[in-house]
Amino acid sequence: MLLKQLGKVAETKATDNPGPWAARIVLDSITLDPKCDQYLPAPTRGHRLLLAVRVETSDTWGSGLGVPQSSSWSTVGEDGVTEGPTQIGYDCHSGKALPYEMRPAAKYRGEVTLDTANTKGQLILSNLFAWDYPIRA
Repeated sequence: MLLKQLGKVAETKATDNPGPWAARIVLDSITLDPKCDQYLPAPTRGHRLLLAVRVETSDTWGSGLGVPQSSSWSTVGEDGVTEGPTQIGYDCHSGKALPYEMRPAAKYRGEVTLDTANTKGQLILSNLFAWDYPIRA
């Protein structure tokens, strides 16, 4: 797993993608317990992380390749225990969520909302990349 910094590019590659990269992902910010849309239920694990994400797909992007939605992320707490994604994903701001389908040679900017008990630790994307989030609660 590769440790990344906020604002830096993380490139993914698919085995069936002939190009040098399938998608470029930039995590711009991680916000703990953001103010969300009025009707969003309380987080089941106690806290929410709001991720501001940019994604650029290659011209050879295929629909079978993963899109960084809430089910792609997990957190690792300070105790070293991994917390997988919840079964139900709610968008903090429904109008700003990343789309579920992405087309080739396109750029996207949006949000991903995670439900977690961890206010500090690491954020993991598909067991490929990790970001530290030393957030003060």
